[in-house]
Amino acid sequence: MSAPARSWRAVAVLATVLASCRAPAPDRAPRPAFVLQNSPWVNLHHFLRAEARRAARGAAPELALERLDARERAAWGAALAAYRGLAPRDLLHDEGMVVLNVALAGVGAAAALPAGLLEPALQAHLAAAAPVYRRHAWPAHARANAAWIADLAPLVAAHGAELTAALAQAYRCAWPAEPILVDPSHERGPVLAYTTRVAPPGFAGHVTIDPGAANRGAMGFECLAHEASHVVDEVLVGWIEAESARQGRTPPPELWHALLFFTSGVVAERVLGRAGTYARDVEEGYSAYHEALERHWRPYLEGRVPFERALSELVRAAGPAADAGR
Repeated sequence: MSAPARSWRAVAVLATVLASCRAPAPDRAPRPAFVLQNSPWVNLHHFLRAEARRAARGAAPELALERLDARERAAWGAALAAYRGLAPRDLLHDEGMVVLNVALAGVGAAAALPAGLLEPALQAHLAAAAPVYRRHAWPAHARANAAWIADLAPLVAAHGAELTAALAQAYRCAWPAEPILVDPSHERGPVLAYTTRVAPPGFAGHVTIDPGAANRGAMGFECLAHEASHVVDEVLVGWIEAESARQGRTPPPELWHALLFFTSGVVAERVLGRAGTYARDVEEGYSAYHEALERHWRPYLEGRVPFERALSELVRAAGPAADAGR
């Protein structure tokens, strides 16, 4: 789950993405909507951050140092010390952490990091920690990632293009021509998934996602729909802000995100023919808005009510609902 970046930099990135949204030339094979990869570097980065956070609060590590020989313990301990300063930083909103994750995602499953990819000291620590990780933790993480990819890849191949086309129609925007890069990761912070518009070259966005068993099948497909929607989420923020201003009211807090939850869930269910958990998630996370979304926004998604009317009535109903829920 992601929040829209408010900085001019994020807006500029989004504008660049949307400006480049052109349909593939008719004589070229269409690009996939998503590219799923199993990257040890993305997983190592998130695992080290999580282990450093566990150490900071006195919790037991997942990779016990007693399992390591003296040389491994030195390399792993040095990497954990280097991550002590990175551990408190936000994976989604800290620009440096976003750039670091995206740089590692761009390496994919390469055996080594390209020279000069990162700040020299950090790159040296990651390079030294990588053999320790590959020996002791990565095999289990890689298997879970591979199982998730094997489960989602057929759904993405069969329905990914239809999904992004339907999302673009619902959001009334051009969809990026580039695919979205997806990295399942054993650790990815406190959320099921997060998405950045900053991505490796050739991709419209980057998703880091939980490969757990509860995030497969229809739930995993719905999660991809949700995360893909964050690539264009400024569109939704703009709708809510503009309509709220027209009505002379403060934008209902987080209504844009409730709208994204609901829309991506409805669209994913329609495309796949099976529901994930969006209805429960909206009810649990945005209960004040659930009735308004069902009453005013679903008719738009089903083609029964014009967009302008649906948005106007949704914002009008959501304001008092938000106030009542406080």
